[in-house]
Amino acid sequence: MGLLKLFAGKTPKDLETRGDDLFEAGEYGLAKMEYDKGLDKCRKKSPRDMEQERRLADKARRSREALALQHKQEGLEILESDYDEAAEECFRLALALTEDPELVRELEALLDRTRQRRKLEVVPPDPDADLFEEEGGETDISPDIDEIFTALLSPLPVQIRKAFLSYGEAFKEGYVALNEGRFERSAERLQEALEENPGGDRILPELATAYLNLEMHTEAWDLAESFLKAHPDELQGYHVLSEVLWALGRYDTAIKRLDAAPASLEGSLPLLLLRGETLLKAGHPDEAELLYKEFLDTEGFNPETARALAGVYEAMGRKEEARDMYGRLLNECSTCAGPSDPFPKSRFALLSFELGERTPALLKIFMSLVREDPEKQADYYDKINSIQSAI
Repeated sequence: MGLLKLFAGKTPKDLETRGDDLFEAGEYGLAKMEYDKGLDKCRKKSPRDMEQERRLADKARRSREALALQHKQEGLEILESDYDEAAEECFRLALALTEDPELVRELEALLDRTRQRRKLEVVPPDPDADLFEEEGGETDISPDIDEIFTALLSPLPVQIRKAFLSYGEAFKEGYVALNEGRFERSAERLQEALEENPGGDRILPELATAYLNLEMHTEAWDLAESFLKAHPDELQGYHVLSEVLWALGRYDTAIKRLDAAPASLEGSLPLLLLRGETLLKAGHPDEAELLYKEFLDTEGFNPETARALAGVYEAMGRKEEARDMYGRLLNECSTCAGPSDPFPKSRFALLSFELGERTPALLKIFMSLVREDPEKQADYYDKINSIQSAI
């Protein structure tokens, strides 16, 4: 089934039913998302169904409480493995979700406990410790690799963090190396980790990513397919596989694999974005445009889709429409345009400049980009000088 058919508008009742199914399956986070979407749609209807709104709000609250308890339990399990920072993250997530006063007190006590443990675990540095091997040269593993590894794991779902924590030192070093762009070392250590953990299927997409960056496309493809065989509903597998197929120019194959995704991913935004990117790379920007516009028309404004559509307009040479879409992105999603992600603001400003705009407002935007996007300062200063000369 093509993805265009998957985005027909779902009613609040459809979303509630989907949420109920997910809740019964223990997928509390996904259930909450469905209830929230249903509640949002319900509030936009006229006349409003207050009973349905109350029911959806209650179910969303129930899902949050169940998810909070799940995070608490996962944090306790991680705490037993002595990864206090990861456990603390679980407790913080739970605290942000719950409204239960008793659970709030429990979580605050657990957070105090983890903080105390971390204070006790601080060991003063040994001034005589040699950070280098006796024969010269740096050691393979950075002295703070545990801190880097913990930081990399913190945004991941708890079940993935738990798996990664169980894979041992080879995986730890390989994963850190992968995120630092040391792909040969990463591939070597991740392969060792896979041999040490024959059932460690979550190593597969990480090793596939290392192979992809080493242009070992066949090996990366095999690993991505193996991962999807074990986890057919995990989006990471489709992302890695799509990148491999893009590198090989196998766009039709990529579309077929995305179309064959299971029903549990029906309507998934990441899958839609992968399909749109595949269409664009395959030389079908008109189809990518249609896909993104239909999603925005059906589901309402979404920053990721808007950004992708703006990129399609740029690829098609439709600069005014691209600029306007970036402008809408800036207006409707200020968090997407702050210093942490200057890309939409940069593209809006540069396209405006290319289209002949020379105004004080555009000058102000370029001056803010000098601070927010220092890697392109020279280009921004050039535009600033041109605008100042024109006004």
